Amino acid sequence: MKKAIKFLAIFLVFAITAEFLPITKAFAETVLQCDTSAPIYLQPQKSYTYRFSAYGNFIPIFTVGDGSVIQISSVKKVKIENGTDYYVQVKAVGKIGQATGLYETLPGQKPIVNNIITIGTTPPEQLKAGEKWGLYGIIDCEQADPIAIVKTGVLEPVVVPYDRSRTFEEHADAFLSNTHVADFVNNNFQHGDSQFYTPVVTYTEQNGKYGLIIRDWRRSKSESYPWALNSVLSVFVYFLGHDAGESLWAYYDDFKTTHVTVPSANYGFADSNPNGNTGTFTYKDGAQVDYDYQNGYLTVLFHDR
Repeated sequence: MKKAIKFLAIFLVFAITAEFLPITKAFAETVLQCDTSAPIYLQPQKSYTYRFSAYGNFIPIFTVGDGSVIQISSVKKVKIENGTDYYVQVKAVGKIGQATGLYETLPGQKPIVNNIITIGTTPPEQLKAGEKWGLYGIIDCEQADPIAIVKTGVLEPVVVPYDRSRTFEEHADAFLSNTHVADFVNNNFQHGDSQFYTPVVTYTEQNGKYGLIIRDWRRSKSESYPWALNSVLSVFVYFLGHDAGESLWAYYDDFKTTHVTVPSANYGFADSNPNGNTGTFTYKDGAQVDYDYQNGYLTVLFHDR
């Protein structure tokens, strides 16, 4: 869960706005801002241009994690007050389902990922009646839909909403009413036939909180793993709410499929321990979840809301 801090050795306070704010020389030593920090999706051979604003007397370096997936086509500089704008154009040269990160490096610092670029997984087809696009390319269904069985990243309708007064078992009955794509036996979402089941995701209670232990995940965007991952998505949305639940699912999916550290802030979460594997995520609407990532297993425990 580690993530890098982009604003280095300075304390800055910004108003919440989609526009860049002017920064005076007194504060601008090594400040780099980008107009795009959320994950993006490119069709093969398509390009995208970022604008990085560098305030101060330094030259940033831009790289990609895998040049066979995404290539930097050009970097153009434009002088601005107290700094320089860098227009960085990238091009998708890999295959559908591949992903990598765009990295920035400040003087004397290690490279940090700006965002994740995925090829070909932006909504490629028209949705059917009763389907709509959720966050980060997730499909929201208004009614039970067979697509949830064959496609990863599909949210079935939440017919039983969250109620904090429920017991451990009552919560399970509730969120199971919202998902129908995985077997649930002895608090495990499982995979396999007859008696030969492999528990992949476990519903758990720890320290007075309810949550999931996630032992496995898909390793690329092209890998299909809908029965387990869509069940996790449904549980996330049940306990955290629609936006926080989909954002947490997308964050972990990008982390596991790109194999690089991704900033939780890009998905709307503040991290209580940005340099560690155990802490609390707080979504921008106040929803909270504790996380513990050890040996490839993720444990999440949801706070009451």
